[in-house]
Amino acid sequence: MSDHDHPPPPTPTEIRKELGDQLSRAVTIRCNQDQIVWRAFIGFWGSNSLLLVALSQKGELTDKPGLVAAVTFTGFLLSLSWWQILRRTLGHLSRYDHLIDTIERKLNLPCDIAFSDDINTEDVHRFMPHGPHGRPIMRFCCLTSGVLWLASFIHVLTR
Repeated sequence: MSDHDHPPPPTPTEIRKELGDQLSRAVTIRCNQDQIVWRAFIGFWGSNSLLLVALSQKGELTDKPGLVAAVTFTGFLLSLSWWQILRRTLGHLSRYDHLIDTIERKLNLPCDIAFSDDINTEDVHRFMPHGPHGRPIMRFCCLTSGVLWLASFIHVLTR
């Protein structure tokens, strides 16, 4: 084989196998990323809870304005950081969902065995609860938390 010779192009069977392998990897990565998002979300709320506990002593709001300012500003920074992490992580999830959808379409998988919500719409409507989905709820909770922490911080500074 000379330097100018190239390997033969892959056969349709080889392409289909490679796409199947790629689909398997994409689904695994997507599921792992989803678990990371939910674990981080739990950590976010755990951190918020600890900050709220730091504000109260014996069931009453502490009368130390410096401590309240520090805790509320920390809560705001935590929410801001979480917002940035959430945006990036959910962006990756969207990328993986799109990749899975693209591979399943290239493989021409029947709708009833596809992983993609856009292809297997029947199962999505049948098994998924109607109403708000987790991702918008996460965004809302993060935004609301950040606004409340910031409002509390401003309130402490202005009283």
